[in-house]
Order: sequence, then C-alpha cells, then structure tokens
Amino acid sequence: MRCNSSLLKLLAAVLFTVCASAWAGDLKFEALGPEHQGCGCSLVAGPVFSNADVVLFQDIDEDAPAIVRLQGKELSLKPVSGQQFGEWGSKVGDPVAASFSGQGYDLRFKGKVVKTCYEQESCEAVWYEGVLRANSATESGSMKVIGACGC
Repeated sequence: MRCNSSLLKLLAAVLFTVCASAWAGDLKFEALGPEHQGCGCSLVAGPVFSNADVVLFQDIDEDAPAIVRLQGKELSLKPVSGQQFGEWGSKVGDPVAASFSGQGYDLRFKGKVVKTCYEQESCEAVWYEGVLRANSATESGSMKVIGACGC
C-alpha cells in the first residue's frame, strides 16, 4: 500500500502535537505560609512585598537550601555552586542571580537590586526585582517577583 506524502505529513504533525502537549505544562508557584519567615532571602509574587505571599525562602545561613512550593509540593533545593543572591554592598542596578537544584527541579532567579539602605544604621536589607523560573523534566514555569535579603 502506498501512502500519500501529504497524509504522512499530516500524521506526523498530529503525532508531534500530541507528544508535545503530553510533555508541556506550567509549574505553578504557591505561597509558603508564615512558617517560612525570618532572616534570609524571600521572593514574593506581586508588586507589594508581603510575608503572606512568599514563594521562595532561603535562610541567611551559608549554603542553606531554598524552600519553594510547586504544584502543592514543598521542596528544599540546594544552592548551585557559585550563584547566590546579591552580596551585601551591592548597588542599585547591580545584577543578581541565584540558582537552586534538587528533587528533579532546577530553580533560577535573575534580576537586579532596586533598593538598599546602607545609610541607615538599623537597616540590614537589600531589595530585588526579577524573574523566578522553575524547570523539571516535563514542566516549566516562571513569574515576576520582588524580594529582599536581610533581617
């Protein structure tokens, strides 16, 4: 039996679409809740910083994992070597990058410093804005975030 090349192309396109949709998907970030607060780095969804909306928290301790909730599952992801949130002393406009990995997920924050308070003796914080991205073998998701590191 001979097949028409147009029919084969159509069949290939349909199979590709079915396979691609089976692998496509959007990871959804969810708020962590009040148990993930304190000295460290927090990222939130939305234009206003609120502890109720924290989607990523990393304790201030060196090499502490990032805590994030994706698709209803709370994950503890280890920092990727050499990439952390901005260092103390960063200036407004400086780029910021932080990467975390584990449990089948890669998480990356890329942004910039938008506010500092070094001139205030009692202030120990640096604020950021950027994009938080998550990837697994089958899904990905991203969102605009604002955040801060400090106490």
